[in-house]
Amino acid sequence: MEPDGGDESALAVAGPSADLHPPEDAGREDMPIATGDVVIGGDRPVTLRIPEGYAGESLPLVLGLHGYTGNGEQLDAYFGLSRRVDDRRFFLVSPPGTEEPAGGNPFWNATDACCNFRGSRVDDVAYLTGLIDEASALVSVDPARVYAVGHSNGGFMSYRLACDAADRIAALVSLAGATHDDEADCAASEPGSVLQIHGTDDVVIRYAGGTIGPSAYPGAEETVRRWALRAGCTGDPVPGESFDLVRTLPGADTDPASYDEGCAEGIGATLWTIQSGSHGPLFQPDYADRILDFLFAHPKL
Repeated sequence: MEPDGGDESALAVAGPSADLHPPEDAGREDMPIATGDVVIGGDRPVTLRIPEGYAGESLPLVLGLHGYTGNGEQLDAYFGLSRRVDDRRFFLVSPPGTEEPAGGNPFWNATDACCNFRGSRVDDVAYLTGLIDEASALVSVDPARVYAVGHSNGGFMSYRLACDAADRIAALVSLAGATHDDEADCAASEPGSVLQIHGTDDVVIRYAGGTIGPSAYPGAEETVRRWALRAGCTGDPVPGESFDLVRTLPGADTDPASYDEGCAEGIGATLWTIQSGSHGPLFQPDYADRILDFLFAHPKL
């Protein structure tokens, strides 16, 4: 399904058959090995995108994680990250989830709520950290600038990755995802920066939180609050100036708010609330640059 146009409320209530994807310094002396796009990932192959003219410098790596029933190509078409690889100078992989049995929907084994509906034992954290290792063996990935970006099930997976591999992920962006409902399930060994983007009219993954089948997930505000607390932030999030993020909504549709007191050095915990926004908003052309700006401003220190 494509991102929403004029009617942004058409998605069904979430469940096993619901549609949860949108319809867009010097390197090491032994680097680089690869100077053009290469395929990594073994039996779940994905193309490692390498900026044009790459000459061995240490660059960020971005993992783009698709939604339930989707794929990496759809996520990239929706977010537009590959179109920024050359100008913004970063490596990109948009890997595939696992298909459900008998040719079923692709999914990530993220949290209890979303979206391992068939009880798979696949270890997607191991797969994704393996991709980081493979990429790092071919090009000079800056270990302080490895990031995850996801939509819906991919947003849930971004949080799972930041929980289980906190030492590998500097920051994440989640559109319409959520962290674990049970905070005890997040074993993050260190804080990380998060940007949660969520529409108030999302009927698939509710802004205020909800359930998918028997399993609950926290709302957008609670998700960011938990990661802010993990970073030692205090007080309430501070509102920023509203801006126009969605093409089909009038005016300044998105309200940002960030925790800025007491946070661990270099950590950001931010929520962009899209007023009347749906599960798959049709974004302005600068969407990719906005989320990359957040990520690149939050390396591991």
